[in-house]
This record gives sequence, structure tokens and C-alpha cells, in this order.
Amino acid sequence: MRSVRKKIISILKKPTPVSRGLTRVALSSYCTYDSLFLKRASRPDLKSEKVVLPAYKLLYVAVPKSMTRSMLKQLSKLGDQRGGHTIFEDSLPRLFGKYPEAEDYYTFTVVRNPWSRIASCYKDKIAICKPFMQARIINGRPGLRAGMSFQEFVEWLCGDYGSDDFADRHWLSQSRIMEIEKREYNRIGKIENTEEFISSINADLGDSVFSTPRRENSKGEYNYRELYDDRTIALVQKRYEEDIDRFKYCF
Repeated sequence: MRSVRKKIISILKKPTPVSRGLTRVALSSYCTYDSLFLKRASRPDLKSEKVVLPAYKLLYVAVPKSMTRSMLKQLSKLGDQRGGHTIFEDSLPRLFGKYPEAEDYYTFTVVRNPWSRIASCYKDKIAICKPFMQARIINGRPGLRAGMSFQEFVEWLCGDYGSDDFADRHWLSQSRIMEIEKREYNRIGKIENTEEFISSINADLGDSVFSTPRRENSKGEYNYRELYDDRTIALVQKRYEEDIDRFKYCF
């Protein structure tokens, strides 16, 4: 599926009538296939990337909107330099079923302030939603639409269809993505304190394996607080209460 997504994105970048026509056919076909068979909007999306690096005995669990692209780039480079790597897109139990040795690996992830993460999700996936994202993320989700206001999006997240029971990985609670009740993590870093986190991992491993990654998908600095009012602050507080308490965040 990862290679299919890359192919569709490459077609989207070619602004010709033929490429646009092919893209519409591909995305319409995907929406139909999703509605009939995948039914992605009917269950929580636990298929964030997991990176296995056997030579380093490392397992990275990606939390979308938490510096994922930057970490994947650095981990892929490490794998290319020594021993190779595997990017696995499914739940942790399925990962361990296929790679049982990874259960003993040093496991880490990066989390993010929930208010900031949801603001980033809105700006990147909802506010200006390209056809590929509409097919992959919005398709089949009642009440969710491209271009809706931030207030509407936050209210939707707090409704039945925006709950963790049906959530896409980009707004699924971070604790749920990590499957934290099933897995003990050696390190849980924070995107807001990346340098300290990277130093801690290198100290644990006894080697300067990682450098502080650059945020690949950052689209300009902005203050996420500007999107919020008292009501939306409180709604996100309630919706992501477990993450806020577990990872010690505040607005």
C-alpha cells in the first residue's frame, strides 16, 4: 500500500489532463474499494509505521504528526548503512507475529502536545485537503469534510464518529497508537524537547547513533494557540484526557 500511495502522489505532481484523469479514476476506485472491503472508517487505525532495525536491535513506533517523516528518514538512513531495516504498517501484535525477535528490541517513540497535534492535523489534512487525502482520510466518515472550520473539526472529534473507536491515525489518541497497555517503551520523547530526547537515546545505546532530526514536514512556524478559543481548548482537553495526563501536557 505504501508503494501505491507514492505512485498516486507522483501522478498528482504532474499537472496534465491525462494525469488528472488517471488520478480521478485511481482515487474513485480506492474509495469504492475502501467502502466495500477495507472499511477503514469503521475501526481505529493502528497501522502507523513501525521501523525495525535488527543490527541496532531498535523498534520505532511512529505517532503521526509527531516528527514522523523526520524520524523515518533518519532510521532508513541508519538501516541502509548497516544491516537494513523494515517499515511495517500494522498493529504491534501483527508486527511481533511476523518479527518475534522485535519483542526484545529497544522500543521508542515521540509524542506531541495534543492541542498542537490536532492543530497540525487540521491545517495539513482538513483545512486544505487535496484529492488524495479526501479519498484516504475523509472518505466514509459522516460529518467530516474538507475545508470545515477548526471549531467544527474539534466538535466533530468529540462526537461518535470522531472518537477513538473509528479514528484515523492522524487524530487517534497517541496512547492508543502506541498500544501502550500492551508494550513497555524504553523511551517516550517529546517533539517539544527533541535534543534532550535524542541525547537520552544515545546514552541508553552507548553510541551516538542519532542526531537531532530536522522536521521534514514543517510548513512554516505558527502558534497553534491562535486557532483555539476557550470552548475548543476544553473540548480537546476532554477528548485527549488520557494523553494529556499520561504525557504531562498543558495547553
